Amino acid sequence: MLARESSKGILPDMRTDNVGTFLLVLYMKSYEAEVKRLTVSSVQSMVFLDFRTLEVPMRRTTRRREAYVSIAEQTRHSHVLELQHRATLIRSKGRHHGGFKVGAAGYVVCKHHHCICVGANYKPHAHRWPRHCAEEWIVKQARKADGVILGMVIVASKKIDDWSGLDLPVTISCGFCRTMFRKELSKPHGVVKPYTWLLFLNGETGERVPMTVAQLLRMTPHDREHTKMDAAA
Repeated sequence: MLARESSKGILPDMRTDNVGTFLLVLYMKSYEAEVKRLTVSSVQSMVFLDFRTLEVPMRRTTRRREAYVSIAEQTRHSHVLELQHRATLIRSKGRHHGGFKVGAAGYVVCKHHHCICVGANYKPHAHRWPRHCAEEWIVKQARKADGVILGMVIVASKKIDDWSGLDLPVTISCGFCRTMFRKELSKPHGVVKPYTWLLFLNGETGERVPMTVAQLLRMTPHDREHTKMDAAA
């Protein structure tokens, strides 16, 4: 199928008598408009999709997911340093009874705008509430903005995970955060998605461990057992 370059992307040549091709052109244009509505002007240059790879027909929900996946991947490459800087700065604001401070920064995209949300852990007492994780603040802000978290950078010192026993060079999101992620995934319009990327950074050594939310939850399949025990206690 012939194609031509235009300011709006790569579209099939309109000079055709093929009715199917003409309908595909209309589909492409409507899809391109949908993607632009999901993005903002400051990130449009990095989220343009290759329309030649699309499968037709595609449901609207599928188109929306594909757009978000593409944006998330591009955001990981273009905003990770800024998120890392923001997370490192906010980490100093954390409060922890044992001095274990955590800082997080997340990239949130809404229908008409985007923003970077930050948060630090707040656990001034060992066995008393209130207690808040750094990731929890990001999720709360994303809910308020009615957006989707495309990615997060979490900065902390090395700590073995309490629930799973995973011993990595970094600290991963704790069991309570993972439970929160699972709850968001179960919602039709949750702010956390399986493709939401996470970068865990050791604030002392600089070691990094990247993964997606889906990968993190696959690594910790027994969290529900701990959740039941905490509820019973």
